[in-house]
Amino acid sequence: MIENRFITLACLFGATASFIMSLLFGSPLMAAISALMFAITFMVWKYGYLFIPVLTRAANVVEVRGNYIINQGRDAILKSTGVGWYCTKVLEIIFFESAEGKSKEEKKLLFEMFEKAIASFKYPVKLSILIAPQDISEYVDTIKTKRSELEAKLGHCVDEAEQRNIERRIATLNNLLDRIISGEKPMDVLAYVATTAFGTTREEAEIMAKRQAKEVSTIIASTLNAEVRELKDLDLIKAFEFEYFVPETREALVDEVF
Repeated sequence: MIENRFITLACLFGATASFIMSLLFGSPLMAAISALMFAITFMVWKYGYLFIPVLTRAANVVEVRGNYIINQGRDAILKSTGVGWYCTKVLEIIFFESAEGKSKEEKKLLFEMFEKAIASFKYPVKLSILIAPQDISEYVDTIKTKRSELEAKLGHCVDEAEQRNIERRIATLNNLLDRIISGEKPMDVLAYVATTAFGTTREEAEIMAKRQAKEVSTIIASTLNAEVRELKDLDLIKAFEFEYFVPETREALVDEVF
């Protein structure tokens, strides 16, 4: 497995060694190598998720995890059956709406749209939701701090339009506090959808899975008013590992994905 982290650390080590050698021997060449290594380190750290899959695909490098294979593009999970290949694509769903705070009619509409999305699928899909409760005390303190800042700003504001805007924001925070105090708990939510295709060859399975993932993405985005993105590289591997081991604490979850 070629990871961005491994390449970044290797470049940092090479850059540091070259820099020390350039100081010890006064070599302009070592100084140039050091600068180059630092530049490569930054590129890998910042944009590695873009070109590392290209490199692994060109070099025909794959990652094997037990009976499963992460393809060269690091955007799909493959398994050979002896007579063909299975290929799974995983998509993350980012919801923009919640049933909380909505009227009965609005909640009914949301559930109807969810049922419509499910009924539109032409093949089996797997929906996974990972939920982590937030620390309410810390969350409440943050909201109260923001409200105090807005109230202080409101006391010195002379523009009427700006006053109305601040008052609306304060009302929103007050409503949020009332909901939390009444028993609602804020949650971090991760939602995934997976689709699997079968092909007689690995290439055929990947093409069919890619087509299915595109159809699933279109259905979910249009019916649920959500953003859907294809998981790649380490994000895909994390989602794959979450099937077996979820983070033991919310802090661990936030450290891994947020």
